[in-house]
Amino acid sequence: MGITCTYPQTANSTASIVQPCESEELEILTPRPAVQKDVIFIWNLDIFKTLMTESYQEDKGKKVLLEEIDDLVLDLAETHFNYKDLQHYEMKNVYDNPLIDTGQNERQSNFSDDPEKSCHLTNDTLSVEEKQRFNKLASLCRKVKKSYCEKCRQNIDDLIKEEKRQQWSNVKQNMEALRDKVLSEAITSLQIINSRSSCVNILYTTSHLIPALAHVLLFQMGNIFKIENIYSTANIGKEKGFKMISEQFGNNCNVFVFGVGKDDEKIAEKLKMAFWKVADQSDVDSLHHALKMNYL
Repeated sequence: MGITCTYPQTANSTASIVQPCESEELEILTPRPAVQKDVIFIWNLDIFKTLMTESYQEDKGKKVLLEEIDDLVLDLAETHFNYKDLQHYEMKNVYDNPLIDTGQNERQSNFSDDPEKSCHLTNDTLSVEEKQRFNKLASLCRKVKKSYCEKCRQNIDDLIKEEKRQQWSNVKQNMEALRDKVLSEAITSLQIINSRSSCVNILYTTSHLIPALAHVLLFQMGNIFKIENIYSTANIGKEKGFKMISEQFGNNCNVFVFGVGKDDEKIAEKLKMAFWKVADQSDVDSLHHALKMNYL
């Protein structure tokens, strides 16, 4: 059964006095890179957490490890991806929001007021204050994209705070043991897909987008999942999320959904997408064999 995490909300930033923008005109956030693929492989983030804890026979040991992982993820999200400022804004994808962006640096701001307000607005429909607010939000998204690309090239050990090193050491020890087993084979399957020019790996989470980016860093999969290919279905649900993802790559592509439970399977069947369960060693073995032999 899949593991779904709810991340705690951190204390809000203190709202600063709003200063006039240098420009009252709005610019569109850098658009998503245009990519055409024939086959899309959609992975549930819960798969990798499930595989991480599969070897634990005792619920207590599994629970402790998951808590340590979630704590490290939250810390990475706050340290490198401005989660404290972005936690109230439910982004489906960093490129999915047509936010306005003047290119200015973000100032400390509280985005909790009206976080669901639509950004599909123009210069004529926004007040000066709204333009400033959305420009700051767009600037933060731009910063997240830049940070993700930079951090993916760095050693994960260097991204963990000093006070979290012992906790990371415990998690890392478990990860390294699993990398020789099920997790390593799952990552090899991802790499096989990445090596095919007509295919793309997509990662989705049912929680907030920003912690999902931190999960990718922690599991050292940044070279596999590009930031534009990481999604959150928290606000729209899996069914709409899968449709949205497939539409990004055209209506003629084949879609495979990899999940851990019946929910993923039912939605995939409803949308006429192929489904492959990935919840334990045997599932990973079968998937790796199918990819290696070009059956999939």
